[in-house]
Amino acid sequence: NINYNDLKYANYFYIEGFLVTSQTALEAIYSSISFCKKNNVKVALTFSDISMVRFFKDRLKRILDNKIDLLFCNEEEALEFSVTNNIEEALGFLRKLSKRTVLTRGDKGSLIYNQNEIISINPVPTKALDSVGAGDMFAGAFLYGLNNGLSLIKSGNLASALSSKVVSKIGPRLDINDIIDIKK
Repeated sequence: NINYNDLKYANYFYIEGFLVTSQTALEAIYSSISFCKKNNVKVALTFSDISMVRFFKDRLKRILDNKIDLLFCNEEEALEFSVTNNIEEALGFLRKLSKRTVLTRGDKGSLIYNQNEIISINPVPTKALDSVGAGDMFAGAFLYGLNNGLSLIKSGNLASALSSKVVSKIGPRLDINDIIDIKK
């Protein structure tokens, strides 16, 4: 169920890659992308998981054929989707499908490919206990930054800080005190 009356006020329409497993969800995605293009709402997609790339690449490609505004993926997903073992080649390939790509690399930080510029975001050192929720936290924090007027670098740094905090705990949620400390 997509509420188009509310969607027209959004800055971004965010698509979880897991949704490509459902034909009903795909129809809603295509309809929503069309709506977004007509109403100046940016479209963001996350690959969500390497298995989505391996088993549903054709469906993800169809979404990306719309030249979306923002793609989130990790290094393994980018290499698999681009059919290469070279990260620069993968970014070059993904650049043709998305105006901006954010590629997470675990303890190596992340890369933001913006037009012809690659911005490197440093990792926040932490002892990783559980990676569940790290990608979602990264994407959510990055979009929060963009929606609140932060630069790409500041959005990336915020996302790096919050996702590193998530992996330092068991489970995908942060305590409110963690969020307040990071915002400071």
